[in-house]
Amino acid sequence: NELYDHPSLSEDIKHDLQNRDDSGPTSLAQALTEECILHFVQAIYNPLPVITFRSPGHKPYEGHSEKRGCIRIPGASRLMVTFDSRCHHSSDMLTCLRFYRDSQFQDLIASYRGQGANRYPSFVVPSNRFYFRFTSSADSDYWGYKFKVKPLDLRIDDKQALQGLNFELGCWLFDLILTHGPSYVKSDYILNLYDAVSCYVVKAKSSAKPRGVELLNRLMLEMQQTPPKIIPNFDNLKPLSNQMDAVISQVVNIERNIQSPLLQGIVELLAIADLVRNRPSEEDEKRQLETAKKVSIDGLVRVDLTDLDAYKIRIVSSHYGVSDRMESTQIDNSIALQAHVNQYAGQYLILPPRADWHKLPAFSKDPAPHLPHEKKALQVQFEIVKKCYDAQNMKIHDKVIKVVDKKFDKNTSSPIRAEPSWFDRVVEISLLTLNVERGNKLPPSFLVEAFRIQKLTEYHYQIAKEITLSPNKTSISKPSPFGHSGYSTEQFSLMFWIYVQSKSGNVRAIVYKGINIPQSSAYPSITLLDSMKLRFSVDSVEQTHNLDSSKSIPVKKWTHVTALNTGHRIALFIDGKPDSNLDIRSRLKPNSDPFFLGKAPHGVRRDGQDLQGIEGTMADVRFYSRLLPASKIKDYFSATVPTKRNSRACPIRKQHKPLPRVPVRDLHDAAYGISIDWSPEMDQQVIEMFGTAAEEKRTADLQNE
Repeated sequence: NELYDHPSLSEDIKHDLQNRDDSGPTSLAQALTEECILHFVQAIYNPLPVITFRSPGHKPYEGHSEKRGCIRIPGASRLMVTFDSRCHHSSDMLTCLRFYRDSQFQDLIASYRGQGANRYPSFVVPSNRFYFRFTSSADSDYWGYKFKVKPLDLRIDDKQALQGLNFELGCWLFDLILTHGPSYVKSDYILNLYDAVSCYVVKAKSSAKPRGVELLNRLMLEMQQTPPKIIPNFDNLKPLSNQMDAVISQVVNIERNIQSPLLQGIVELLAIADLVRNRPSEEDEKRQLETAKKVSIDGLVRVDLTDLDAYKIRIVSSHYGVSDRMESTQIDNSIALQAHVNQYAGQYLILPPRADWHKLPAFSKDPAPHLPHEKKALQVQFEIVKKCYDAQNMKIHDKVIKVVDKKFDKNTSSPIRAEPSWFDRVVEISLLTLNVERGNKLPPSFLVEAFRIQKLTEYHYQIAKEITLSPNKTSISKPSPFGHSGYSTEQFSLMFWIYVQSKSGNVRAIVYKGINIPQSSAYPSITLLDSMKLRFSVDSVEQTHNLDSSKSIPVKKWTHVTALNTGHRIALFIDGKPDSNLDIRSRLKPNSDPFFLGKAPHGVRRDGQDLQGIEGTMADVRFYSRLLPASKIKDYFSATVPTKRNSRACPIRKQHKPLPRVPVRDLHDAAYGISIDWSPEMDQQVIEMFGTAAEEKRTADLQNE
């Protein structure tokens, strides 16, 4: 009963196990299902045996010694050997820890000596036994060795299976039920099986997870064929997803390139879970009919496509001050901190060193001025939200992706970005592949995103209609129109009108797209040099490429500027005419970071410079995700050139329409494949595109530790 009351078990499993009636008649299917569940639950609390071995004497070990041994675990088909990170032996020729396949100590597996974790890598023996030998010299004043042996696969005989509660018998019963069980088992017991196996997968140690994940994948695929009224508790998988988020973030940071079957299995599991979650039901069909009626009524309501699929940071609470045993003085600066985040287009939370917090408006009020800044901290709870289109209900809503509690109490802190986790990206790719492989239609969310990108490439993205800039005032920021879709803008056109009020004598910031974080890039950057010439910069995988204009920008006169990137050449046009160009031979590095006009906030510029903005005005700042021909640039200049170019008033006489707000009806049509006709060939192209994106983002070679 103590086992059955464990908080990790669902209420359904507890009820089934605690109310087993062994005295009365029961069906064979029911008895086998209950037995299967019981074995899975018991396996969580009875893991596979682990044997530990230490050097003789140990810390320090015995000198002039020799130890031999045989390690055998009956029923195991593979044994994994792992070492303690403190292992340390003498590096002389006499001291060595060796492992052999045979009892004659001739067939060597591996040998170890010296110090350092890299000198003691783990290994797997494809057998249930192996032999080891340790020899030492007189130089033995070291920590010694310590290693653990764990069976990866453990076979049992019939007697052990019937007498004990074990995972292997549970797996056998699971296979029997799904393969040969009657059809009513899937409707009557499949949810109980799901609860038991998902509980095992979440609670088991990493080395024991793969087999459970494999079983759960199979069960979920079976569940997809069941009536939609059978709904599993998907919350069971949340801890698993959270664990993978943390593991993958760590793996990405240390840039490991080892593929993990466990990770692949979990990715597939969550993708299948999404398929099961989105099975069409009778209620869904009724809702679609109601939605179809609603389309004819509310379908003309218009939506800004640049808001869709945008990830933002939303501050829930923020408290700044001192909180310890001696004193607790804090103030709520949530609103001010949200305003600080909005300076980065709502996508980043970037703080300067703690000694400089007081320079930010969010920290203008000091809750404890009598204490040094080392005693103060910031406790923040924030949400990562994504603006999504709900195809079933024809609504735009904020979806909370993650809730994070973070304490800033160090002298420096890493930037926090609103973005999908590495794991979410991999699951999304797997879901697309799985849909195609199983002959399903691509998800509505993906079709809407494809429609959005298509529209973005047809029009231009207006960064600003008109904005007044000053040297020390942080100006506007706008999110990248393509967000985290993976769409690569290796060709682009950036154009704007600019009016410089006075010559400063220093380098001034005009446009910058990027954030100062590892692996990021300046793409593009436009500055005004002290010579009043423009500098157009882009980053490649090898270096930063700078192109200076041949003409100077006049003072108190409107000038039109166009910056082009062909993918292998960058060019500047001034007042509709070609000015300068530069060939680029290395691959460029696009980014999905915001645009900043004028002086950028702290932590933005990758070059580390805190450049002031210009004193002046910019107008009709627009970004194209395509290359504009020279004739179009000339036509635009001729159509918009002001009659009074020396007046600071906005010069635009003829506005070219930016990306329009589209009717909700268009999104609905895209979600259900009405406006975009997907063929199998296009599906394959989509999968290849996402596969390439995954490879570039290093998400294909991640390993769970």
